[in-house]
Amino acid sequence: MTRTAEESGAESGAAGQAKGSGAASPDASSDTVSGGHLVAKALDLGYRTVGRNRDIDLGLVGDPGAGLAATVQAASGRAGGSGSVKRKAWFEELRRQEEDAYRKRLPRQLSDAEPIHPLRVAREINEFLTEDSIDIGDGGDIVTFSGGVVQPKSPGHWMDPGPLATLGVGIPFVMAAKYARPDKEVVALSGDRTINVWVDPDAYVPGTVNQTMYK
Repeated sequence: MTRTAEESGAESGAAGQAKGSGAASPDASSDTVSGGHLVAKALDLGYRTVGRNRDIDLGLVGDPGAGLAATVQAASGRAGGSGSVKRKAWFEELRRQEEDAYRKRLPRQLSDAEPIHPLRVAREINEFLTEDSIDIGDGGDIVTFSGGVVQPKSPGHWMDPGPLATLGVGIPFVMAAKYARPDKEVVALSGDRTINVWVDPDAYVPGTVNQTMYK
């Protein structure tokens, strides 16, 4: 997320207290729309965990609900500023980049070449899904491919390992989704490494090459 210093103050006031040097840094007030510094922020319940797994400019410690509510307010421009107006050009640029990326991906999505490209697999899955389908991605690269193509038909109908690509969550996610929503159809796409986690779990025990690569 990126925010100006004024917006950061609105967030930290609602979320709790700020941790880290980014709160007082002049760079934190730079407007990313006009080519300024990108500010990385994290919101967590405790001081011990905020910013632990990656470098951040500003750590916010407090209630996640209040913090996210303040973030939404700041992003909409309702926090005493014109943030939404300033970001209009940025949003337009993001849309142009998305359109360019779509045009580049399209030939591979429609290709009949063998071996089948992951983008074509993702397109086939996307066409198969209905409003009652929960789509689950399990893996690293395969989730990246499918995430740019698959469009869930209803809110809350997409699950994936998150930005750290935790391998092996597919089967547990399928079981949990079906248990919580037995009326829903559950579709899962797993990468080859992910399948191997279940087929040969001993290959990923602590100290092995695979465990080191994907921990």
